[in-house]
Amino acid sequence: MHSTELETQQLINSLNTALVMVDNKLTIVYANHAGEALFETGLKQLIGHPLQDFFLPGTIETTRLKAAIRKGEDFTENEIKLAFRDNRYVSADLTVTNLHFEDGPRLLFEVKKIDQQKRISRETLQNAQHYAALAEHLDRESAAVPGAAAAATTLPSSREGPKGAWR
Repeated sequence: MHSTELETQQLINSLNTALVMVDNKLTIVYANHAGEALFETGLKQLIGHPLQDFFLPGTIETTRLKAAIRKGEDFTENEIKLAFRDNRYVSADLTVTNLHFEDGPRLLFEVKKIDQQKRISRETLQNAQHYAALAEHLDRESAAVPGAAAAATTLPSSREGPKGAWR
């Protein structure tokens, strides 16, 4: 392997996005490291096996994929649920790209897991809602206490703090 081929392979294998390529019979012919991680198996167990062997029935729309190969169409699906035969479920964004090689057409699957992204977004939203509700509650409570508003204006700001305070 030449140095540029090696560098390209290292670059592809450093991606967090799973890349899996299948031939026109939907047999796996390539996967990067993230692809191996997605399937939770090694390259030797992936290469030469039909894509649908790894998923529960109904997960992979083989008719759509074969039509995409035949028509040369690319497509993207967001927030799909991949159901693996080992009873794992992965939410992901999927992009399918047609590639043409001398020995025939191929489909390249780019699979980006979104479970972690969704969880972080959901937690951020929940925290924001919690803090908004807390601020609203404190506003109502301080309004009910006589002189609270005046006292709050005489307190030092959090930037000033008492002398010698840890900031």
